[in-house]
Order: sequence, then C-alpha cells, then structure tokens
Amino acid sequence: MMTSAAKAQPELYNFMNQNQYIFISVLDQIKNNHSLIKDQILYTPFKEQGKINSLLVQNRGNFYVKTNENNILPILTIINDSHRLFSIYGENTLINSFIEQAFRRYRTLVQYYIMELSQQDFVYEKIHLEGFTCQSCNEKHYTLLKELQYLYHREEVYASADYYPYEVEMRQFKGILKKRLNYAVFTKQKPQLAASKVYVNAESDDTYQIGGVYTLKTYRRQGLSYYCLNEFCKAAFQQKKRRVMLFVNRDNQKAINLYLKMGFKKYWATATLYF
Repeated sequence: MMTSAAKAQPELYNFMNQNQYIFISVLDQIKNNHSLIKDQILYTPFKEQGKINSLLVQNRGNFYVKTNENNILPILTIINDSHRLFSIYGENTLINSFIEQAFRRYRTLVQYYIMELSQQDFVYEKIHLEGFTCQSCNEKHYTLLKELQYLYHREEVYASADYYPYEVEMRQFKGILKKRLNYAVFTKQKPQLAASKVYVNAESDDTYQIGGVYTLKTYRRQGLSYYCLNEFCKAAFQQKKRRVMLFVNRDNQKAINLYLKMGFKKYWATATLYF
C-alpha cells in the first residue's frame, strides 16, 4: 500500500534508518532540510511475518529501493507503471534485474561503493600545506566555488554535457552553501582560487552523507582532498554525528584509496539508473 509522508509510520522510519545507505536522501527530506515537499514522498512497503523486509520510496520520479529477491518483480512492475521516472537507486541486484527486464530504456548507469567513517575510527591530523588554507564556507563563497562544483558534476556525476541543467544545479548549490556544512581549500595567492571542496549532501539523525568531493586537476596529488576531508570530518563529529557516509564511483580507485587512508570502510555496492 502506498502512503504519503504525512501518514508514514514509525516502522517505515526505522526501516529507512536501518538502511541509510539507500534512504538517507529520503530521511533528509523528511527532516525538511531543503525545499522538496515531504508530503509528496510515497512509500510502498512489503512485509513478511508482519515486519517490513522491502521498501520502495518514490519522490517526484526518483525511486529508492531496498528489497529482497522475492519482491524485485512487483517493485519493478510498480516502477514500470509509473508515469514519471527520472532515476532508480538501489543495490546492484535490483539495478541489474531492471536492466535485464528492459522495461524502459535508460540513459546512464552510475555504479558506487558506499563507504563509512565512524566517529571512533576518525583520527584528526594537524595538517599544514604551504600556500593553501582550508576553511568553512557559506553562500558568500559561491562565486569562488561555482566553477569547482560545475567541474565536479561534469567529471563525477553527469555523463554528458548535453544533459547538464546548469541553472538548476547552481541554484541547488547555493542552497547547499547556505544550509549545509561545507569546507574548501583555497590558494593563498591573489586572486584567491578554490582548489578542493567537500560538503554535506544529506543527513539523518546520526549521519552526514558527504557529497561534492573534488579537487581541480592541476592541484591533484598534493594532498588537498585529504586536507579538506580531515578538517570537514573534525567539524562533522563536533556536531554530534556518529558517522559520515559517502558514495564513490566504483571505477575511481584513487578516491577509494584516499577514503581508506582516512579510515573509511567499504560496505555496499549500489547503482543509479538515470532516464
């Protein structure tokens, strides 16, 4: 049975909390952390012996799915019957099944590892890099950071410039700078240049999801991403979060190695289909 967020039961919320690697964006929207209307979120739970064991969440054409094998076909049927389909996010088993079923032609497949860093595993390092400074950012830094955000999207998120909605993404980025925890590394030279960045993309009661980790190509292999993440994680855990979580492209081994060095652990393989 499909329900709206206004009628969501604690059982649904608890299931999403237990599977934050799938549903943290939904949990974030429920907490009213940005402009999406939470009452437009629809839930389709599947139960076994009275307990939820699978869940499909729909929000404006974006689907988030945690399921066992028994419920893959009914979930894919619901998605296929939807009149609005922009993306499907879930574990690789589900995404591969969707591709095999070939219900609809997709535009892009992006595969991830989900990695986590717990508060007890984080060890802060006092880092000094000559010629650079790392600092917290807000909307006043938009002009300095917008090109970095665009390059991040073009390299890490969007497969083709033909589909890049610049105005929409920059408007959302301004909101991130205004409302979220943000850190960036800047050059000390004049005019100042933003060379690396990271920010909170979503959050739940106990977790920050990291997004937008990116360093300009000309400044790579100088430790800037590590420097930025180190300062960011210090601030994140000072805000009483138990862990930080991130999505990393499965083909980006350099980034994976960076996160492992910081203490992140690799837990899940997921993917998003874009239509």
